Amino acid sequence: GEETTRWCKFRSGFLLIPVFMPLPYEIYDEKSPSPCTRFNNVKDDSVKTCTEQWLKISNFDPHHISRSTIDGEWIITNNNVTIVSNDAKSGPNTHSRSILLGT
Repeated sequence: GEETTRWCKFRSGFLLIPVFMPLPYEIYDEKSPSPCTRFNNVKDDSVKTCTEQWLKISNFDPHHISRSTIDGEWIITNNNVTIVSNDAKSGPNTHSRSILLGT
């Protein structure tokens, strides 16, 4: 929920999150080694999950790459964390964020 929301940035091969050490990342152009189950409860086509790319962040489980068909925001997720892109002009109240926070 809101209490665990953090701003982060992807820069020069690292994921930067305030108060954490920079985390190296790499995008793989291949099928993910584990299935994406994060959006199994989404009953419409509002989220499209990429099956031919995945993201490795540090030594964490694979992160799946998805995109909202409503607002175009990128959604990167695994079983422990979700990262949503954000257009500064649209602010924090995007369709993607509402799906993730359950609002």
